[in-house]
Amino acid sequence: MTYDEYQRGHGGRWVNTGAPPIGLTRLERPRRYQAFYPPAPPKILTSVTTVLDVIAKPQLNDWYGKQAATWSVDNIATLNQLVTELGREAAIAAVAKRGEGERDRKGGIGTRAHKAVEALLAGQDPVLDPDTAPLFDQYQRFVEDWRFTPEWSEAAVCSERYGYAGTFDLYGKVGGRRALVDIKTGYVAATAGIQLAAYGHADYIGKPGTADRWKVPEVDVYLVLKLQADGYRLIPFDVTRAEVAAFLAAAHLLSWTRNEGRRIIGQDVQKGMLEVA
Repeated sequence: MTYDEYQRGHGGRWVNTGAPPIGLTRLERPRRYQAFYPPAPPKILTSVTTVLDVIAKPQLNDWYGKQAATWSVDNIATLNQLVTELGREAAIAAVAKRGEGERDRKGGIGTRAHKAVEALLAGQDPVLDPDTAPLFDQYQRFVEDWRFTPEWSEAAVCSERYGYAGTFDLYGKVGGRRALVDIKTGYVAATAGIQLAAYGHADYIGKPGTADRWKVPEVDVYLVLKLQADGYRLIPFDVTRAEVAAFLAAAHLLSWTRNEGRRIIGQDVQKGMLEVA
């Protein structure tokens, strides 16, 4: 997608039509990145997390169901009241959303914990609350245990060749090995390895406001740092070319859903339309 095409809007949503900023910039709505390194024209890139959204996560469906069932069992009186006040179908719809609500609540905690770590690394005072303070403490424990000093944090990487960009959490030495680290506070799925593969095999690191670009550093080990209130886990991922290929396949599938997938279904066949003359 060219910058002019993006300016005309995506999915019916119009965007700021000002001059494109230099460098690699994250665009929030819709979630994209823009690479602008003159004299080349600006390029709009799909975010890594958007690509991962195309991959089915059946374990989440199980988790949603468990959340709804747990709430129903623990709140039978309230459930009966909902059925009486709203009716059976409306009550079912309300309970079904319990999983999404809990997902959003926990996602908010994870986002705030990430921001607290970002603030610390930027030399600022982190904003903490009762939910995020224990997670932040576990991050500091990880740093102390492994004497971790980040060489890069919140770095945006880009692959113009394959049309994607994203931001990794941390890069530095862990136990003397060069490590790319993704911080997570929720369920850790195999797709985390695909995410790390995309970051580690991008073309360069870029920043908004500068035409400078940096080489993506060499990685010895790919890690997920899972922060929990009562501890942390450091989980290694065996990232190979197969994981890179899986990410690119997901990116291709996403492109298909946005293009060919919207055109492949034809009109209903009417009598006589398929008859051979």
